[in-house]
Amino acid sequence: GLDDWLGTEGYHFSSPAALVFAPLPGPWPRILWWMTFTGGFLLLSNRTFAWGCLLAGTGLFYATMEDLFSSAAVNMNFLFAFAVIFWSSSLYTRNSAQISAWPAYLMRLYLVTVYFGSGWRKAIFGNWLTNPYALIDSLTGFYTTDLTRYLYATLPLFVWTVVQYSTLIFEFSAPLLFLYIPLKKYGLFGGCLLHIGIALLMKDLFYFSFQMMAFYVPVLISTSYLVEERSQREHQLAI
Repeated sequence: GLDDWLGTEGYHFSSPAALVFAPLPGPWPRILWWMTFTGGFLLLSNRTFAWGCLLAGTGLFYATMEDLFSSAAVNMNFLFAFAVIFWSSSLYTRNSAQISAWPAYLMRLYLVTVYFGSGWRKAIFGNWLTNPYALIDSLTGFYTTDLTRYLYATLPLFVWTVVQYSTLIFEFSAPLLFLYIPLKKYGLFGGCLLHIGIALLMKDLFYFSFQMMAFYVPVLISTSYLVEERSQREHQLAI
């Protein structure tokens, strides 16, 4: 529960950040959770989404710093998105038919960096290039699900090897797939397959998959809806 996650009752790794962002006593874990939850709802309105980013981002930042080693890998995606949206909120007006281009481009760049970095870690610091069964070893360990057990007993091993190397190819190709417009649809399709597979076959990574697919929204935005920051300011002054 919240007390285990944010409160003094749970186990927390020791880190330099924990000296400042200490586990919270009493009702404060629930207050922090409601602040983050409320911020998420405020994001639904153009008039309040800057405040939503501030509230949700502050709550998430504290929760991340409190357990830096266990949550930073996932929460950093949310924190980056909140920071970009909050930073860019002053560039958008309800009367504008376009939005500034740089937040969408920054989100796309972050997305491909995460994918390429993930492939790099698997290939260089892991054994995904040398061990054809590295993927199935991971899936049948801590992250295994009932569906994973069933497919492991049903499918031949070479299928898992094909999926493993296809994942590496996708991650290393992400800059081209997501930044080169003619290939964008293939990148989105491959990414959806990857994250749906992760959600179904890896325990506790369901929300991570949809978190990553949320970054596909800036990729889907038509370039005709984007305008450079200078043109955006000129457009706002003309309104």
